[in-house]
Amino acid sequence: MGESDEAPDLPEGVEYGFDQLDKETKAGLRSLNKQLAEAVGNRLLAAAALLAEDDIEGALEQARYARRKASRVAVVREVTGVAAYGAEEWQLAVNELRAAQRLGGTHDHVALIADCERALGHPERAIDLYREFGSDESVDPEVRVELLIVASGARRDMGMGEAATAMLKVGGLNSPKTEPWVARLRYAYAEGLLADGREDEAREWLSKAVAADETGETGAAERLLELEGIVVEEYDEDDEFEDDEEFDDEDDLDEDDEDDDLEDDEDDDLEDEGDDYDDEDDDFDDDEDEDFEDDEESESDVEDDVRTETTPAPPSTTPFATPASPSAGSAPDAEESNDPTERRA
Repeated sequence: MGESDEAPDLPEGVEYGFDQLDKETKAGLRSLNKQLAEAVGNRLLAAAALLAEDDIEGALEQARYARRKASRVAVVREVTGVAAYGAEEWQLAVNELRAAQRLGGTHDHVALIADCERALGHPERAIDLYREFGSDESVDPEVRVELLIVASGARRDMGMGEAATAMLKVGGLNSPKTEPWVARLRYAYAEGLLADGREDEAREWLSKAVAADETGETGAAERLLELEGIVVEEYDEDDEFEDDEEFDDEDDLDEDDEDDDLEDDEDDDLEDEGDDYDDEDDDFDDDEDEDFEDDEESESDVEDDVRTETTPAPPSTTPFATPASPSAGSAPDAEESNDPTERRA
C-alpha cells in the first residue's frame, strides 16, 4: 500500500482519547505537544482495533499516518512494523521494527525481524540474530524462544533438517510451566521430528504440547488428531442457523400435514356418524312398518306393547392421538470435565 498524505477515516465503535492509551504508550507520546499526542494516540488506538478485527491493511494505513506525524516515537514505529508484518510487507516491517528498537533501546521484536529476514530469503541473517541475542538474558525468555524457533526454521530452509531439529532440543522443552512459549516450543520440536520421519516421537511431543497449551493457540490437538486420521471440521454458526431454519420449515410442514390428517379424520367420523344415523332411521322405519302391520292384525295389543328404541352411541370423546414429543424433562448432557493432562500454573 502506498503512502498518502490524506488522513484515513477513524473506524467507528472505538473509544478514543489520550486516557484510553496504556501507560507505556502515553509515556512514549509525551515528547509531542498535547494536541499532536492525542491525534497520534487515536491513530494507534484505531490501528490496534483494526488488528484485533484482522483488518491488517486498515491497521497499516492508520499506523503509517501516525508515523508521518511522529516518526521519532518508538511506539509509533513499533505499531507500524507489527502491522506491516501482518500484511506480509517484510522489508517495511524490518525497517520499522529496527527503528523501534533503536529509538526504544530494546530488542522485544528481534524474533519478528528474524522471521522477516527468513521470508525475504535471508535465512543466514535469521541465524545470525539468534547467535547474537539467543543467550542474551536482557531479552525476554519468550522472545528468545520465538527467535530459536525462527532460527531452526531458517536452518531447515538451508537444507539442514536434522540440525534444525537438534537446535530445539533445549531445556525449555521440559519446563513445568504452562506459558504459551512452552507449548509453541514443543509443537515446533514435534514438527521437526515429523519432518525427520520420527513420527512416534512427534506424537509424544505433540501430546506434551497439548498439555501445555491451555488456550489451544498452537493447534497441537488438531495436529495430533490429523496424525490419527481424524479430520476436525470447523464450526460454522451460519450453517447451524440455516440447518435450524430448515428444521423449523420441516416442523411446519409436519404440523400442516397433521392438521390435514385431523381434518380428514373428523370428516370421516362425521360421515360414519351420518351413516349410523341413516341406518338407525332405516331400522326405525322398518320397526314402524312392522308395528303398523301388527296394529292392523291386533289393535288391542298395541296399547299394551312397550316398544324399545336403540339410541345411537354418542361420538367418541377420546381425543385424537398426537405425535409423541421429546420429553421436556430429559436431562441435558453432562458437562465435560477438564482434560486431566492439562497442568495449570
